[in-house]
This record gives sequence, C-alpha cells and structure tokens, in this order.
Amino acid sequence: MEPANQINDEKAVVLTVVYNEVEANLIKTILDEAGIDCLLITQVPHSVYPFTINGLGEIKIKVLASQLEEAKATIAESRENLPAEEGEGTE
Repeated sequence: MEPANQINDEKAVVLTVVYNEVEANLIKTILDEAGIDCLLITQVPHSVYPFTINGLGEIKIKVLASQLEEAKATIAESRENLPAEEGEGTE
C-alpha cells in the first residue's frame, strides 16, 4: 500500500465529491480504517469560504485507481450499516 502523501493526480481517481467538510472527513476516516489511502482535494478551504456556490467549495475524494472498487464497496457497506432513522422500518 502506498502512503497517501505519494498519491498524485496521475495515479488517483475521484471516488466521490461532497460539499461538506464533516462528510469528507468521515469518508476519509472510514477509508483509512479499511487501509485505503485517499486525498481530499478542494480549491477553497471551508474555513475560509464556508459555503458552496457553483461547485466552489466542493471536496473531491480521490483514491488510487487500483483501490477504487474496494473503496466504493467499503463506503457502500458503511452506509448500509448506519442505524435507521427514527420512524424508518418500524410500523
């Protein structure tokens, strides 16, 4: 496994795009725990520009091309394991 600081745009592909720094860091943590290196790429830090207009402020989450399918599966599994929201699935 390659350290995250060695991932570059030539080897990395976009896994997903999010518009919230908390969500980006949550996905990064899930991937890190699964042993998948990732990069969070943004044009403008949310601490400087805390809202999104026309894609400005979006956060791209990139992984190595060789780990893309594993990363997708890891995120999908994580979403499936979320607790149901109150009122969902209960009658």
